[in-house]
Amino acid sequence: MIDWLYQTDSGLNGGHIFAIDLTQTGLPDPDSLFNALKSDPRYAQHELMDTTREKLTDAGLIKDIGSGFQNGFLIEFSNASITPDKVTAKASKWVSGLGAIYATLTARWQGGAWILDEPEDFAIA
Repeated sequence: MIDWLYQTDSGLNGGHIFAIDLTQTGLPDPDSLFNALKSDPRYAQHELMDTTREKLTDAGLIKDIGSGFQNGFLIEFSNASITPDKVTAKASKWVSGLGAIYATLTARWQGGAWILDEPEDFAIA
């Protein structure tokens, strides 16, 4: 799911910060996923931050919706449903009010790998 968001509309991947909010996923150990992302060479050009939109705003990295996140982008998940063989969540990649993608994503464990279904409710701003 994260890689699909990262690759979709890659023009939003500017800046040096890749922030990800896993607080609404319901994952039993979100730190393990974050640590795996930190060691993934696909994201090595970014500084990864495990944070929320609110914390980025409080830190002054997001000024307002119009000017957005000047130094990076934020991937967020919400309304997650997790079973051993299926994960569904609302997901977004956000830079500003005019630079974002949104989708409902479902991944299924099949044949020893996670396979992403076709995204639903897909929108680009």
